[in-house]
Amino acid sequence: MIDAALIEFGKRGFDGTTTSMIADRAGSQQPYIYALFENKRHLFLACQETLYARMLDIFRSAVNAED
Repeated sequence: MIDAALIEFGKRGFDGTTTSMIADRAGSQQPYIYALFENKRHLFLACQETLYARMLDIFRSAVNAED
């Protein structure tokens, strides 16, 4: 669900993205999103945390490659 949300939020931003769009991209139904996340904002914040973690991994890899 996070990967689908990242794509949709990336294309349309928070306000332009609906949970239906995310569910469609994920091949799921909208109620499943609310089973996983309290609301769209919480899904957006989970996406933000995922992106931060991915960036941190990239930075760590770059530092380790220099060693």
